Amino acid sequence: QSQQELPASYESEPDATGMRLAVSYRWAGQGADRHMEKVTKYIKTVTKTTRVSKAAEERRNWTRFGAAASTKDDSNVTIKVHDPVPLEVAGQVTQDADIQAKIMKTLKAGQQENAFKQQFERLMGDGGDGTDGAGTAA
Repeated sequence: QSQQELPASYESEPDATGMRLAVSYRWAGQGADRHMEKVTKYIKTVTKTTRVSKAAEERRNWTRFGAAASTKDDSNVTIKVHDPVPLEVAGQVTQDADIQAKIMKTLKAGQQENAFKQQFERLMGDGGDGTDGAGTAA
């Protein structure tokens, strides 16, 4: 028995539910146990509809520019740029030494200013409790 004796494969047209039947044949086993197998596949045909806005369709017809202008590929053009792009995540402290030094300098200046304000208020007698420095009501 040889490969030429295998029946031809066939595929049916999709029915009302989109199912189609594909039948093929192959040899299985070895030696005296070699036999022909029928392989049956049920394939679901699905039609997907995608909505595209008018503005997006218009953008697809624009003339290309930059690195995409020299590309012959008509598919969705995405050009990768290998330039480093630094990103800062909100709430994360940056590890750059210069920025860290500026932050610490600002914090120290703010602490010194706050300490000066507290000392001034104590000297002027406004302790925040509605009394003057001597403890009598103002």
